[in-house]
Amino acid sequence: MYVGSDGLIKTAVTNLLTYSEQFDNAAWTKTNSTVTTNAITAPNGTLTADKLITNNAASSGRASVSVTAAVTGSPATLSCFAKQGETSVFGLFISDGVTGRSADFDLITGTVSGTPTAGMTASIEAVGDGWYRCVATVASITGTTRSLRVIQTVVANDGIKGLYIWGAQFEETSTVGEYIPATSTINSAPRFDHNPTTGESLGLLVEEARTNLIITSEALANITGASILNNTTTAPDGLVTADTLIEDTSTGGHSVNTASITWVGNTTYTFSIFLKANTRNQVNLAFGSSTFWVNGQRNAVFDLSAGTVIATAGSSVTASIEPFLNSWYRCRITATTVAVPGSSAVQTQLYVGATSYTGNGTSGLFFWGAQLEAGAFPTSYIPTTTATATRAADVASITGSNFGVTRTNLILQSEDFSDSITWARTNSSVTTNAATAPDGTTTADKLIVNNGITSSSARITQTIVKAASATTYTHTVFAKTGESGTGTLQIIFTDTATTSNSATSSFSAVSGTITVAASAQGTFTNASSTITEFANGWYRCSLTVTTGTETSIQSRIYSRLPTTGNGTSGLLIWGAQLETGSTATAYIPTTTAAVSVFESSFYNQAEGTVFGQFLRTASTNTQQGRVFSFSDGSNTNALEIYQTGASNPSAQITATTAQALWTPSGFTVGASIKEVLGYQLNNSNASFNGSAETLDTACNIPTVTQARIGDRQDGVRNLNGTIQRLTYWPVRLANPTLVSITAP
Repeated sequence: MYVGSDGLIKTAVTNLLTYSEQFDNAAWTKTNSTVTTNAITAPNGTLTADKLITNNAASSGRASVSVTAAVTGSPATLSCFAKQGETSVFGLFISDGVTGRSADFDLITGTVSGTPTAGMTASIEAVGDGWYRCVATVASITGTTRSLRVIQTVVANDGIKGLYIWGAQFEETSTVGEYIPATSTINSAPRFDHNPTTGESLGLLVEEARTNLIITSEALANITGASILNNTTTAPDGLVTADTLIEDTSTGGHSVNTASITWVGNTTYTFSIFLKANTRNQVNLAFGSSTFWVNGQRNAVFDLSAGTVIATAGSSVTASIEPFLNSWYRCRITATTVAVPGSSAVQTQLYVGATSYTGNGTSGLFFWGAQLEAGAFPTSYIPTTTATATRAADVASITGSNFGVTRTNLILQSEDFSDSITWARTNSSVTTNAATAPDGTTTADKLIVNNGITSSSARITQTIVKAASATTYTHTVFAKTGESGTGTLQIIFTDTATTSNSATSSFSAVSGTITVAASAQGTFTNASSTITEFANGWYRCSLTVTTGTETSIQSRIYSRLPTTGNGTSGLLIWGAQLETGSTATAYIPTTTAAVSVFESSFYNQAEGTVFGQFLRTASTNTQQGRVFSFSDGSNTNALEIYQTGASNPSAQITATTAQALWTPSGFTVGASIKEVLGYQLNNSNASFNGSAETLDTACNIPTVTQARIGDRQDGVRNLNGTIQRLTYWPVRLANPTLVSITAP
């Protein structure tokens, strides 16, 4: 939940499915069907859409998945993007184990086919390039297990015909939300929070995981000395679901209570509820068991007209009141339970007025959205029905190829083929720096076939140690014709133990063509080759192959002649590269060692600057809430800005050991803070709300592989607040600039 720009409490879109774009995954059960992965471009422009193919002679094929319900009796919406292939009838199916409902869609006309099963509604929307988003909704579904299916129906099939699917989503809601991709875990849309009374944007809401221990949080019914009128006014979420608590004429407490809740002794809990004055404006919140009361009362009194906390009672009790739209308040009481042998239950209580007085039978107040959670501060509201509900911690991260890719050229002396230590020569010689290379330098060599030698045995060779596992490699060499008739290059990639495991291809640097197609034998498989033209007669020749379990492999580069060698004629070569992967990437020069290059669309390993503006609202939160963290996945190599438990912002750099730390003081929780960290070897600094911090001139910079927003690399230390702005520059900004961009 979060507050929308209209001041109402909203529910973020959550996709309860896993592997929403990977129907080949075992999470999806295939019945009478197969799935071809990445068969066509998806609606988002990536090659990630799958093809669902019905088996030969089967009347229909499907991919199915089951999910566990978070809320029973809720509406349910299943959606999936679909595009016609050889077939065009597509279906969605939802079952709770008792009743199954389905809807069919025509992917040619873009319409719902026929009438969905009773209790289900359906819609279809064109999204471009022949794709449609198909939606099926059930108004109310019981049970805890949802069986979901995406189906293609055909009249006659041969095991080849199919249609395309992508982006499945299941939501416990009556309306379809924006599509949220999911892999191994369910996923939710970001929550952009707003001030509940002004509508002002507060930024991205980031919170730790919490569980609402109160069941039926919007339908409390355990009353003492009172009555309840259900659904009498508009709640903070904009729906008419708030109830009225009316006192009776008895003397004593007039309250609504929760069911008994299991609690843990010596644990801090926070009880919160949304309240609005009606004919009464004073309210008392409390929680505890009979033995809990014996050890001291825990309660707080609030004035719903003035929006103030009147008093608290009990050991270490704190309370707060937060205004919401339309005179609603969220009232909160926090206390630490006492471990009492034999007692394990706690009950929250909401009293009209004081805890004990004679009622008039008519006065009361409005209430909605009760929550009891383990923690020293309240988090955003988590609705429940017949069971407790847990909101997962907010996660925002950039990892893998999205963060950046490290490429490595495994070939040594990639431009010096005369190096006899690295390159072994057989029936050949090398003239160094014989011509202008593709990069404009005079570093291209000539590979010459010895006099009287047939070119089939004239080569240079380099051995590369590899892991004993199947690996795909791409080997590239730049080639240019030398003298007449010297325009053919051959690349052979082989097992050093036996040449029966190998791959080969030949190229013409005269015509720019592949003269002998790539082939593989033995344990080598999936050979392919390409040739790409560069300026001034140069071509880049490429051979790709998947090796077996060899521990060493050999690169062989041949200069092929139409006749025997004369000892002077040869082929010009430059820039040899061997890299893992199925495609050739930009050339990386090497000398005596392999060279790795990190490439990212945004991140600079050598230097950079990151800025964050944020609000942290939890004044009693003691953990160091991260605004951002760049790391290698550990806590020992990281660049971070965060807020300490003492409410002060901090920045730190760690590279195996602590390198730099800035911890100014004098900041207030709930006020906007601007932090910036500029990093560079022996030249790192930070600034906070316009402060001029001390330059660190002895600071190493860690190599990192991921970015996390709102928590630390190990998934803890959540900010528990909102991030209003996060900006990254791939350069180290000057110290005066660091101060100016954080000025209040």
